[in-house]
Amino acid sequence: MIELKNITKSFRGDFLSKQKVILNNISLKVELGKIYGLLGNNGAGKSTLLKVMMNLTNSDQGKVIFDKDCNKIKDVSYSPEFSNFYPNLSAKEFINFIGNLQGIKKRDIEERSLFWFSKFSLSPFSNLKIKKFSHGMLKKLSFISSVINEPKFIILDEPFSGLDIKSREILKSVLLSFKKRKKGILLTSHLTSDINLIFDEIFYLKNGIILKEDFHLKEEEKSFIFKVKRTKDSTPLSMAQSSNDDELVLEVPEEKKDNFIVEIVHNGWVIEEILPKKRSVNEIINLIEKVD
Repeated sequence: MIELKNITKSFRGDFLSKQKVILNNISLKVELGKIYGLLGNNGAGKSTLLKVMMNLTNSDQGKVIFDKDCNKIKDVSYSPEFSNFYPNLSAKEFINFIGNLQGIKKRDIEERSLFWFSKFSLSPFSNLKIKKFSHGMLKKLSFISSVINEPKFIILDEPFSGLDIKSREILKSVLLSFKKRKKGILLTSHLTSDINLIFDEIFYLKNGIILKEDFHLKEEEKSFIFKVKRTKDSTPLSMAQSSNDDELVLEVPEEKKDNFIVEIVHNGWVIEEILPKKRSVNEIINLIEKVD
């Protein structure tokens, strides 16, 4: 677990301007096995908060606490929005350099590099100098450098920025696999369509404070998503506009859920999955903004 207690941070634009509070007495906790979203408008202070967590910038007051399960040095990794690279190194040389700094065995570095370069389609460019990389390739390389040591908790600032559609889907899949392995992830993103439904909890930063109320992607408790499959004996379902497809995905109100389950079984369909409907990220943001 990582805990922030009463973090406050101010900046002065220039000598004559007043101090502007970017982070105002912020407290929050993040745990292993969950994906957290830190959202907010540009300039809200998201990157500053991540840098405070990683001790890359000092807060005016407050403290960051790492518990015994998250050693600050070896168990927590960070990928900034804009990474600094050695431009004349190749991608492979850079990852080797990062791995050596972290005391990873040479064989492990090689095996992990091969895996991650292949995962993000960088294998053909592993010997290319970084100065020739595109923005998207640099984002991939930054992510790889942040996970080469197999950390327990990963902090990612705009990891989807600059990635093509396929790479964004791969990254989402990787993050969800990390969650299954009980790793913790905290990330920022302005691409809400790409991160929809992967968060367990949202922190929304506005005017220096965290707005969250009680809207953390919680289940709406008013409807459920049914995924059902046809059999040779299936007959039409009352909730389906068309029952001709082999598989159906249906939204069912909570008060009709039990009766619909009986109907599905009676009409010869197989229930593959029933999930509570969750609010989208945009719905959560709109709710938070209204409360504010």
